[in-house]
Amino acid sequence: MLAAIIFSIQPRIMAQDITPKEGFIVYEDAPRACWVVHLDPEPKTLKKAWKVYLDDEFGFSLKGIGFLTNKDLLSAEEVMVKPIANDPLNLYTQIVEDVNGSEMKFFVELKSNVYASDADHRFEFRAMQDILQDFLAEYLPTYYQSRVQDAEKRLVSLAEEREDLKKKIARDSQRIQELQSEIEQRQLELETNQSRLELAEAKLEARKEKLERIREQLR
Repeated sequence: MLAAIIFSIQPRIMAQDITPKEGFIVYEDAPRACWVVHLDPEPKTLKKAWKVYLDDEFGFSLKGIGFLTNKDLLSAEEVMVKPIANDPLNLYTQIVEDVNGSEMKFFVELKSNVYASDADHRFEFRAMQDILQDFLAEYLPTYYQSRVQDAEKRLVSLAEEREDLKKKIARDSQRIQELQSEIEQRQLELETNQSRLELAEAKLEARKEKLERIREQLR
C-alpha cells in the first residue's frame, strides 16, 4: 500500500528502497540490529521531518538536529514509545548522505546494553518497523507533493522568462532591422556625398587653374 501511494506521486521514488530492511550499525564498538531505508530527501531535510514526526506522535524531541546542530546520529534517551515498550528506552537514528539522498538507520536500546533485534525482542523490533513505515507513509507523499509544487512554480517562472526573452528578441530584431535600414541609408548618403566631394574638388581645381591663367595674362 505504501509503495502504491508513493509511486502515484512520483515515479522517481522507485529508485529509493522505501521498504525498511533489517541491517546492522556499529554503535559503542559493537554491531546493533537496525532498520535501514534509502531515501531521496537530503539528510538535513529528512532529520527535521523525523524529529517533527516523533515529537507529534510520541511527545519527545530528538537531540542532534536543530539550531546550529546537524549531527549524523540523532538520539532520544529515556523516552516512552508505547508501541515498542512500556518502559523508557533509548532511541537512535543515524541519517547520512548517500549517492541518491540519505541512508537512514533506526535502532533502539531497550535497557542497558540490550538492543531490539529480530532474534531477540522480535515484537519490539517489528514495532520499530511499523513506526518507520508509518513515518514514510506520512512524510514521503508530502515531500514529493512539495517538490511537485516547487517544480510547477519553476515551470511558470521559466515560461514567463521565455516569453520575456521572446519579446526582447523580437524588439532587438526590429531594432536591428531599423538600424540596418539606417545603415543602408547612411551608406547611400555617404556614397552620394563622396561623389559630391569629388565633383567639388574637381571644380575647385579647375577654378584654381583658371585663376592662375588669368594671373599670367595680367603680368
